[in-house]
Amino acid sequence: MLGPALADLIRREPEPVVAATACVAAGLSCPDGSEALVGALSTRRDSADLVERWSAVLGLSRMLRRPDRSQVRDLYSCLFWAVEPVPHWPFLEGDMASLAALTIADLSPDVAGDRIDVLAERAAAADPTTDNVTLLRALLDAAFPEPVPDTAEFDDLTLVQQRTLATLLGSNILQGGAMVAMLLGRYNLPDSEPRLRTWCSG
Repeated sequence: MLGPALADLIRREPEPVVAATACVAAGLSCPDGSEALVGALSTRRDSADLVERWSAVLGLSRMLRRPDRSQVRDLYSCLFWAVEPVPHWPFLEGDMASLAALTIADLSPDVAGDRIDVLAERAAAADPTTDNVTLLRALLDAAFPEPVPDTAEFDDLTLVQQRTLATLLGSNILQGGAMVAMLLGRYNLPDSEPRLRTWCSG
């Protein structure tokens, strides 16, 4: 059986990149993972090796129906900080950030609140090194599964969506020029900070 073999490998393997590979393989091949497999992956969550730690959360997030807040936070850490290909990590040519994006896209809608809270923390702490476009895309993806209808007003949005836009307007991540306008437009939102602020104020 693949699940027990992977669980044993994940628990015992001393080489971080091998353990990391096994963690992701477990999530992809055993989405209904057993308690033993989930437990094995969980043992790698606190690793000092980020590839191992992020791989564990990538695997766990494909097994658990509702990842907890700390797992969501680690998924976004991987998305934002895994900027270079990981040597010898065999998925997507070492592109951990892309696999994190695909994993986040597959999360249950029930996780939207946690996703937005985690991203709001990042927006509040944004500094010149922050990738504002990626952060904006992540926030909008979490809050708006579909574009806003043409006739919608701010009060027609869900409370989660209203909170997301308030977070954006309270941050500095709408200063990205054409890319920001394009992303806002994708969700049928007013395509600049001044227009968005006017629309939200009614």
